[in-house]
Amino acid sequence: MPSINLDINVEETTYEAPTRWRMLGAGGKADHVMILCANNGLVPKTILEVGAGDGAILRCLGEKSFCKAMHAVEISQSGVQVILDQQIPGLISCQTFNGYNLPFQDDSFDLVILSHVLEHVEYERALLREIRRVSKYQIIEIPMDFPALDNEIYHMLGPSYGHINAHSPASLRFLLSTEGFAILEGMLGQYSLDLQEYDYFVNNSHVKSPDAVETFRTRINKEKAAFDALPVDQQERRASFYAVLTRKESAQERMMRAVNAAKSYIGSGQIQAARLIFNHYIPKANEIEASLDIARFGLQAHQWQATQEFVDRVLSVEGSNPDALAIKTALKAGSVAPSPPQHSNIVGTDSSSVVTLKQWLKTNFSFLIHVANRLRK
Repeated sequence: MPSINLDINVEETTYEAPTRWRMLGAGGKADHVMILCANNGLVPKTILEVGAGDGAILRCLGEKSFCKAMHAVEISQSGVQVILDQQIPGLISCQTFNGYNLPFQDDSFDLVILSHVLEHVEYERALLREIRRVSKYQIIEIPMDFPALDNEIYHMLGPSYGHINAHSPASLRFLLSTEGFAILEGMLGQYSLDLQEYDYFVNNSHVKSPDAVETFRTRINKEKAAFDALPVDQQERRASFYAVLTRKESAQERMMRAVNAAKSYIGSGQIQAARLIFNHYIPKANEIEASLDIARFGLQAHQWQATQEFVDRVLSVEGSNPDALAIKTALKAGSVAPSPPQHSNIVGTDSSSVVTLKQWLKTNFSFLIHVANRLRK
């Protein structure tokens, strides 16, 4: 098999002790970690922060005694030294890594934190697979840069501070879902008033006065109230950050998700999409069980072609499978039976429709009971 060697571009950053600006940002990110954990009853005994930078998030968590066994990895040696110099409460270890390979055994940590890192990473999936390997739960947060992508001026700004990727909530969910992460909860929001005020008056050098501060805070509070009132799809366009709590998805969970997705496509008449999902995700050992499940759904949804195809998958392996034979018998009856009158005819004045339905039910009553009993097994 041919091998491919990829050059990894690692951005070396020179870190100093966390500034006021960094601590304000880190306080919010640490709060997001604690809120997501609290909402889901997660009390991690061990934490690893990947891409810990200057340690500001860990410092905020340590000062609040969130976890007594925290670890960190960072690509910059200066970052590692700054983190160690702070003597963060609960920090057990901090070391450099190459940006992808985590020097830990499988399932070493209850929780990995990846906060505002993914937008800096060339090979996102490689890092995510390592994170999934070493942890049971993960909290991943991204800045919401993607609305700016249609502005070519931003194409110069983003990489100037290391942002080479930009995700929307939907694209992040897709990335995580396709790498075996089950998403437990998402959090959208805007940055804190203190952080925005510092950015406005200090980073962007606006003249600061009592009146200017009052005017600024009034505007930000109005914007927050307006943001909070928006539906989620509009919040996703205006949020400052998006954070998710995830855990490893088991093989059984992924299979069931694939089966449900296949059924959803069949219900809308898209059998080809269902085929592709089934062939990609369903293991050989589970093909009969999954095919029967989908065939039953197709029968209920009156999707005769899909029912025929998936029941034939079973019969091609087990020609005498009783569940498959019962579905096939029901399929033959259902696909040739006249469609029942619409509800509006039954309750209307057309008495002939009612008689027709009663006759059909009387004729097929025994058969319907038989099929129901077979499907129930």
